[in-house]
Amino acid sequence: MANHTPGPWIFDPENEGMDHHRGWGISADGMATVAHLPVRGCEGSEALAVSYANARLVAAAPEMLAALHEIAKGEGRFSRDHMEHACNTIEDMKALAVAAIIKAEGH
Repeated sequence: MANHTPGPWIFDPENEGMDHHRGWGISADGMATVAHLPVRGCEGSEALAVSYANARLVAAAPEMLAALHEIAKGEGRFSRDHMEHACNTIEDMKALAVAAIIKAEGH
């Protein structure tokens, strides 16, 4: 199985392509296009807002995958105290997940 293009992937809403092939490009390293998503709807429409949200979600995919890999390890900052270790692990996992969500939702 091939690996995906390494992140971060960048969604630039200013890059809408050409009139005859309107869509947003998702790029890696600011150069290579890894995905092209259609732009649907007109300014202020729900369809355009959904297209925009879809593009953000696709661009966040590498960070979300990396966060899931880290969470799946079940490791956290070392502590001799088991409760502190568990709390640190939960906080680390939460921070990874929140960072991926922020990118996906554009906050």
